[in-house]
Amino acid sequence: MTCINGLSFKRLLIVSTSVLLLSACMTTTSEHGENDLSQSQSNEVQANAEETTVVSAQNHYLAAKRTFSSEQQSVFNSAIALTTSGDFEQASHVLQGINVTDETPSAYWVLKGDIAKALGDTQLAQSAYETAIEHNQYNHFALNRLGALAREQGDFKRANHYWNEALAAWPNNPLVHLNMGILHDLYLGDKVTALFHYHQYQTIAQAPNANPEQRTLKSVQRWIKDVERQLALQQQGGVTSGN
Repeated sequence: MTCINGLSFKRLLIVSTSVLLLSACMTTTSEHGENDLSQSQSNEVQANAEETTVVSAQNHYLAAKRTFSSEQQSVFNSAIALTTSGDFEQASHVLQGINVTDETPSAYWVLKGDIAKALGDTQLAQSAYETAIEHNQYNHFALNRLGALAREQGDFKRANHYWNEALAAWPNNPLVHLNMGILHDLYLGDKVTALFHYHQYQTIAQAPNANPEQRTLKSVQRWIKDVERQLALQQQGGVTSGN
């Protein structure tokens, strides 16, 4: 894109989607929500199969999710509340109150990773997200975050892999489409693929029951026009060269 501010905003979007409170897009349930959580945790899109669907696309994450016991759920919700308020150290301490077993829901590890990321421990965050995938291979929230970490590390191929895996887990995750659009637009130079994912994001954002962050939606609408203009110029250049 030609606008420096626009470029910065795109790069920020990819980074911010990997951290719990920095990226607001749409709908109502939490990315940590293998159980129903409070309304205050609606910062990222979650995956309610009855909400924000554009096409019939199974959410494999929901089908494979595990649940906390009522006592563990209370501890987990307390840790989320502390994370929401920015008290990451105390959130980490409270989260340790959950006895981790092989049956622990993958949401635990996503929250653990988000807290670690917020505290600056990228290595621990990556390990936690990877563990979330071990507990639920379809946790598209963890896959989205792993993609963001890979992009931050300059490993665009691995970022593309993680985000493709996230879309295989749930094809209607708008944040993943947004990240894929930015990745292909800014970093891989594949404008056709970027345009596809921008359109997917826009369609999901404008679906009934969606509640997109308006700045992001308006930005994506501008990016679509810009990429379409670039593709048209490329096509005109190709025709001219052919003559």
